[in-house]
Amino acid sequence: MKIVVVGGGVSGLYAACHLAHDHDVTLVEADYRLGGHADSHRVQTARGPVSIDSGFIVFNRRNYPLFSSWIDELGVASRPSDMSFSVSNRATGLEYNATDINSLFCQRRNLVRPAFLGMVRDILAFYRMAPALRESLDENLTLGQWLPE
Repeated sequence: MKIVVVGGGVSGLYAACHLAHDHDVTLVEADYRLGGHADSHRVQTARGPVSIDSGFIVFNRRNYPLFSSWIDELGVASRPSDMSFSVSNRATGLEYNATDINSLFCQRRNLVRPAFLGMVRDILAFYRMAPALRESLDENLTLGQWLPE
């Protein structure tokens, strides 16, 4: 079968690589380079050249098992790191970090802001619902069909 994969970011490269085992695959990318957010650079250090990925820097094997096995198959080196999520919005002044309760409420005014507390409530609800949603997911549905209107 002839297949066109649009986008040479990590997902497009992964899809093209795996589909190419059994199909005639063409990869189309609008940028001058492959990689999307995964932008690799060769950097000269005192110990010699090092390849550094400046986009997709942090991943973990538990949440990315297929990606992890793929980079192992390709011989890409990785090392353990810490991963967290934070936001700093200059336009609104909103800041928070999801590491612990203190950093979540690093701006103490968020303790009494209904919109912020609603966001936290929605995040916790999603965490509770996500495992069941994953188990019941119909892989034939598009995202638009799956999301409630």
